[in-house]
Amino acid sequence: MKEILLSMKPEWFNMVILGKKLYEYRKRFPNEEIRAYIYVSSPVKSIEAIFDLGKKIDLKELLLDSNISTDMMDGIKHYLKNNNYAVPIKRVYRTNRVTLDDLRLGVERFVAPQMYYILKDNSELTKFIHENVRIIGQSVCDNTVGKVSENEFCKVFKQAEVVKLKQLSLFDDPNFFTNEAKKTRVITEKDIEGIHPRLVSLFSGCGGMDLGFLHAGFNIIYANDFDSDAQRVYEKNFGDIDKRSILDVDEKEIPDCDILTAGFPCQPFSNAGNRKGVNDSRGNLYKECLRIINEKKPKVVVFENVRGLLSTKDENGNPLIDTIVSNLDELGYSTNYKLVNASSYGVPQNRIRVIVVAFRKDLGVMFKFPEEEPKDGLNIGDCIDIPEDVPNQVDWPFSPQATNLVIHIPEGGSWKSIPYEYLPDRFKKIRDNMKRYHAPNMYRRFARTEIAGTITASAQPENCGIIHPVENRRLNVREIARIQTFPDDFVFFTEDKKSVKGMYKVIGNAVPPKLAETIGRAIMLQIGEKFREEE
Repeated sequence: MKEILLSMKPEWFNMVILGKKLYEYRKRFPNEEIRAYIYVSSPVKSIEAIFDLGKKIDLKELLLDSNISTDMMDGIKHYLKNNNYAVPIKRVYRTNRVTLDDLRLGVERFVAPQMYYILKDNSELTKFIHENVRIIGQSVCDNTVGKVSENEFCKVFKQAEVVKLKQLSLFDDPNFFTNEAKKTRVITEKDIEGIHPRLVSLFSGCGGMDLGFLHAGFNIIYANDFDSDAQRVYEKNFGDIDKRSILDVDEKEIPDCDILTAGFPCQPFSNAGNRKGVNDSRGNLYKECLRIINEKKPKVVVFENVRGLLSTKDENGNPLIDTIVSNLDELGYSTNYKLVNASSYGVPQNRIRVIVVAFRKDLGVMFKFPEEEPKDGLNIGDCIDIPEDVPNQVDWPFSPQATNLVIHIPEGGSWKSIPYEYLPDRFKKIRDNMKRYHAPNMYRRFARTEIAGTITASAQPENCGIIHPVENRRLNVREIARIQTFPDDFVFFTEDKKSVKGMYKVIGNAVPPKLAETIGRAIMLQIGEKFREEE
């Protein structure tokens, strides 16, 4: 079977995955059955799937067939304006994600295809694809004639008809309709007024994700977290939280819900931690989410985790993110995920996180991430300009050694600004061989005009920008809460040193509410009316 690397627009690709598009239309195409590696074009820019394609159908010859209806003839003429062939999509397999950057690193002078590349035997590109692209699970859909009823082939539009060509109708493609009356109606804020989908929150932490979804219109009906500091903050700001380990919670005890969110423990995957991944007992807690998803079947699933999730392997050596997507697929979900920077969604912090959003397949929709926003006006300076009466303006003092280093770092500087003679021996060792140690940027003191660095749970100057821009101290609890976009009336506990350290931890572990709200609003605008249908 001939193989190609085929370019496809994201919106068309999503329709194929959802079973709404069963043909590919092309001006030119090989005259045989094809295995196509699907490169999804901008803004996705990665190989995402494999399609098995049937032999192309010549649209001009099809016009001569006496079996076709007048409507179908009009449709063929419409396609002939830009295409010569209809290519049936017979089978669809999701694969691991191989990005444009991966391809450029692995294949010298690689350029993304505009239409398709034929994969020649033993070529550098062919070898790279065969070595790096892997099918995840079973086929997403199998459109082979005889395995699916004609009624199922015709389910998308009433105009669809199956002719005696052992192929699907050309009218199965929603993008065929170009007139305004048949375009998909855009859901507005007014359409979703009064809709408050029921949300179950797992690994809730202190409530960053929940606060964002609450602001987006969701109704939190259950929350769970095992950390005592997080529980204390959550109870004060939201109310009840199940304090048991998720391992001790029977899935039948959890109420029915429309959406399930989970920020399962990130430390096993974190670049700031030891990166044990699934070998850490916490690294497999996402499976507890799957157990509950399987029982409750929510319409939507949202996971959040650190970027290290994308480079972590499962117990079988496969990319963990691919395993999670495959697991959700087996449970009946169409999944999209993206590495996002929180600062692209109104958060004054460069916080890189993986967001996974899965829609139940029967909804017939694939989640689309919202457009990124301008970063104008995002800076630390506004976050630290706090009225005196706002609570929790308490900082955790640096160690004596850290204090002695911080006094030498100017606003906007880092440990590289410290004179050599004041460095501890371990820092001198790094300074002496910056290339070997990849020039780490420790003890970063961000300027007031800059976007903040990532606020981490450890709050240590070695691995996050926790130093105040102009004062020789850590950013205090309220300052980092503001950087994370918690409002000033969100209560934390700072009555003693133990509580203060606990607040740095739970704030650093939290999902920024503003980021969560943006994702929540996107979900509401894309499928809000689906929630209303079952209210």
